[in-house]
Amino acid sequence: MELPSDDEILTTLSTHVAYPNSDLDPMYVVNVTLQRQCEVWVRATGGEGEEILFDSYPTAPESSCLFRIPIEVVAVPASCIHYLAHMISGFNLDASLCNYLASKIASQAYGLIGRFRGFYVTANVRLVHKEVHEVTPEEIRTMFDREGVAVPRGASETALKKLEKERFYLKQNQGHGDSSSGDSCVVCLDDFSASVELTKLPCSHVFHEKCIFRWLQDSKSCPLCRTDVE
Repeated sequence: MELPSDDEILTTLSTHVAYPNSDLDPMYVVNVTLQRQCEVWVRATGGEGEEILFDSYPTAPESSCLFRIPIEVVAVPASCIHYLAHMISGFNLDASLCNYLASKIASQAYGLIGRFRGFYVTANVRLVHKEVHEVTPEEIRTMFDREGVAVPRGASETALKKLEKERFYLKQNQGHGDSSSGDSCVVCLDDFSASVELTKLPCSHVFHEKCIFRWLQDSKSCPLCRTDVE
């Protein structure tokens, strides 16, 4: 099955503007939230016909940054956009995308300057990496039910029973043995603790047991590296 991959693209950018009603000094605040996702699409062999969305999953935990823009920077539009792009670059995005986001945020903010004492802008950004699979019409029919809904690809009972043997608790002042998993569960984003059961997948990534078993009801791969658990 062919697996061509499109470049990562910006699909949505929404901004909400609120403004303070106070006698304090003007305050200019921006909050950017970034979501990275992968979308798996299928189409019939030969490139004919419509692409159908089969699966969508996060490829990294949601991240955000909150920062204030100095008053002297806000006064100069070009400087403001440059400052915003610099702050957004902390997400490790392409420079052209940083500049684009900075321009969109600035265009919202500057509609308030001169009318209100400051602004608070929130920008929600979703970046999608799109994968397109070419499959036969017969395969497409097995991947979707009669109403066109994707059939869940959860892990098998056999695989889940094997994972039950990988249950463990953290010992006090001792890590879980896999630094690539970090200190928190990427499914719920809560920190690991000695009082909560953990599970290690075959790829060695660690998660809260309840979180990963709930995840594996709809997917049979690791949330971090996408390695199959079968």
